Amino acid sequence: MKNLIYYSFIVVVLSSCKTESSVEVDTKNIYQAYYLSYDKTENTTTVAAEFRDGGPMGNDLVLDSPSQITVNGDVITHQNIGYLLSYHYYKYYSGEVADAEFVFTDKFGKTFTNNINLYSLNPVDIPSGIITISKSNDFVLTWEGEPLEAAEDISLTILRGEEMVSKSLSQPGATTFTVPKDDLVVFTTGSASIKLEISRMDNIQESTGKGGDIKIRYFVTKDITIEE
Repeated sequence: MKNLIYYSFIVVVLSSCKTESSVEVDTKNIYQAYYLSYDKTENTTTVAAEFRDGGPMGNDLVLDSPSQITVNGDVITHQNIGYLLSYHYYKYYSGEVADAEFVFTDKFGKTFTNNINLYSLNPVDIPSGIITISKSNDFVLTWEGEPLEAAEDISLTILRGEEMVSKSLSQPGATTFTVPKDDLVVFTTGSASIKLEISRMDNIQESTGKGGDIKIRYFVTKDITIEE
């Protein structure tokens, strides 16, 4: 319920922002945000972009002609409901897209190119041997992959219906999650899932002058069983 309230709050905040046309805004005032996410379990990739007037909390911008955004040559159009409640330009791909080249063209025809490589982020996986979680013991997960690096964040979520426990780490060198058994009491027994997600934020490479950010995300999910 707390998550529902939180997300509802985000929707209200974002929906209250005015939408402007890129032709009405000084290019030097356009904030850019780009996103690349890979779901290993489903083998799907999401790319997304967002443009705002003045900064990350500014009004949402629609790129009206001649302005546009392309990803690997594909023109992406503005959507009224943004991906992850924020990004209004997005596209889904079947399979892995390891490299994404975002090219933003402003109202004067000037281009700004920003590239994301999925594997500038260290991929992680859930060990195959994890198939159950016992509520009677601390749950320990040492992920498959490299230790956490600076600027990377990793999260572990255990989900059964509306029952959820989530943990996150950002300490460089980390390799293991420990969920105390006292945190597992929120769960009833039965089918559940675990999700392991690693991400990082970087600055954009070509800015209009207002700056921007790049987010990379790699995640994997697995069905498990919660036992007493």
